[in-house]
Amino acid sequence: MADGLRDRPWQGLAAHVMFLASHICCESSYTSVGLQAIDEIVPTLLHALEDDKTSDTTLDGLTKILSVRTSAVLPHILPKLVHLPLYAFHVHSLGALAKVASPCLNFHLGTMLPALLSTMGDEDKEVQASSKEVTEIMVLVIDEKGVESLISELVKGVNDS
Repeated sequence: MADGLRDRPWQGLAAHVMFLASHICCESSYTSVGLQAIDEIVPTLLHALEDDKTSDTTLDGLTKILSVRTSAVLPHILPKLVHLPLYAFHVHSLGALAKVASPCLNFHLGTMLPALLSTMGDEDKEVQASSKEVTEIMVLVIDEKGVESLISELVKGVNDS
């Protein structure tokens, strides 16, 4: 009889996500092991985003972690997700993360928007439509402090195209 985790690797991944989320949620644990856990788990989760079998579960876990510790996790996630060329799962992931990362989104508009704007002319209509949708989400979730950065990035994107 085979080991259950080998038969269902997503369950092992889900267990790691829940372990990390529980440690991050508990403030005292976060200060002692949170950053170490983030550094160890997030790269594995980012790799799992590319696997069709685990991507939905992984994205759900990342959004839960991100909703608790946005400023600690977002810098780990963004470089992987905005690396060109963007594919549909990158754009979808950016949209899901933008919804929960709104408090810190202002600081990362210069990273996220150029990548999204570059895909709006993509040959893949799904990527093109998703990029427009995610950009709309970002416009809706940023706070008033981010409006100036948003406008600046949008104007820069229009001038570059």
